[in-house]
Amino acid sequence: MYVYKVPETVIGYEITNQMGTLLKERGKSRALILCDGFLAENGLIESALSSLETKGLRYELFTEIEPELPVETIEKAFEVAEQLEFDAIVAIGGGSCIDCAKILSAMVANGQSVNEMIGTGKVKGPGIFTAAVPTTSGTGAEVTPNAIVKWSSQNRKDSIVSSFIVPDLVILDASLTITLPAHLTAWTGLDALTHAIEAFTSKRSNAYSDMYAREVIRLIAGSLRTAVYSPHNRVAREEMLFGSFLAGFCITHAGTGAVHALAYPLGGTYDVQHGLSNAVFLAEVMKANLPACIGKYAEVAGLFGCDEPRWLRDKAEKSIALINELCTDLGIDEWRKTIPLKDGDINAFAEEAHSIRRLMDNNPRELSLTQVRDIYESVFFDVGS
Repeated sequence: MYVYKVPETVIGYEITNQMGTLLKERGKSRALILCDGFLAENGLIESALSSLETKGLRYELFTEIEPELPVETIEKAFEVAEQLEFDAIVAIGGGSCIDCAKILSAMVANGQSVNEMIGTGKVKGPGIFTAAVPTTSGTGAEVTPNAIVKWSSQNRKDSIVSSFIVPDLVILDASLTITLPAHLTAWTGLDALTHAIEAFTSKRSNAYSDMYAREVIRLIAGSLRTAVYSPHNRVAREEMLFGSFLAGFCITHAGTGAVHALAYPLGGTYDVQHGLSNAVFLAEVMKANLPACIGKYAEVAGLFGCDEPRWLRDKAEKSIALINELCTDLGIDEWRKTIPLKDGDINAFAEEAHSIRRLMDNNPRELSLTQVRDIYESVFFDVGS
């Protein structure tokens, strides 16, 4: 059974200049705005705030969003929210910001703690109206029923999964991504690409998710390099933002697999940005999975524009080479060398990754603990570290 929940979506370059109109048309009068300190300081959200004022809407700002979303950040936001009266939460930022808004909305409406919502289907009911305005092109958090939190004291990440936390309104404004630094453009873009490739080849893949996955791969293959190296290219930025958005549908309806499982320990222990964690594992996991999904990997190569070679397995193998070439062009190998993973981490990380069964069981090929350990070894100790 598949249940599709698609938020109302508004797409337009500089459309956040009409934030006040968009909220007022939906009967809202006071908003809690979540964003990180950088966005608040660099003036990127000023036009949105001005439009709220012009339309007579009141708002409060919470700017303490941190990367990889610690539970403590959500609890701080909840303390602020408890002191206010508002009928909308607006998240302007990356995945952590949007996930914080999704969780906060449910906490305010249902009186649940973060811990009470961890897992699948634990959220009691709908949250208050939430609008998501992504400023990165990677997580797809604006359309997913998932939110990832980090327990800093335990170096552990957990998921909250519920259709009740899907935002009510999504605003896609590529002008907000123009100032995203090159490395974050690369990492978040590869995150979206990973979402599409893993969903495309997962055990839960289906006609609906495959339709989106093909378009995501095509868009990102054609625009990510341009977005990184020509950051003011409007077309590339628009294609990346839309690709990330569609990739959110992919993972909602088909899930992810071993790449994400292997990535989580890096984020939990070393605070490695999630997109970078995915990027360093993508090609190696594809290599391990290849016997189980030759046909689809051959399609991936075609979506990257590769018409040759003609033999299916050769073309599938070419898809892995194309991913490696993309990661090389985006400097992922150099960034990988900055991750302080030690040889002594391998066993614990492999066991943790292998135990994330909701991901590993969705992977197209059953991977043993030894195979997972070998991938860590190959990525961090067998390629010129």
